[in-house]
Amino acid sequence: PAAAAAAAGQAVWATRMLCGKCSREMPYSDRPCSSCGNTFTRPGGGHWQGGDGCRDQTRLAKSDSRKHKGTSAAGAKKTVSAKSQRVGATGSRATAAKKLAMARPA
Repeated sequence: PAAAAAAAGQAVWATRMLCGKCSREMPYSDRPCSSCGNTFTRPGGGHWQGGDGCRDQTRLAKSDSRKHKGTSAAGAKKTVSAKSQRVGATGSRATAAKKLAMARPA
């Protein structure tokens, strides 16, 4: 059936796999090899925190461009601009709220 499916241009999923360490054939699964214990998936870790997608900057290589992103020469985090809170619609609302607070007697 696999040869017929390949001739028809259809994909066939594998049901068996080989261990890369001991070359034993076994059913396809995520479990370690029953013969030698070799795992087929890498353990989570590194600077991507196990695949969660959030970098751990302390574990990045010093040559990585993202290692020092957002920090100053002293090692402190850089300040983030608050201009978006002072200008535009958000700034207008904040200014109006301040004026109301000043106009009310305490």
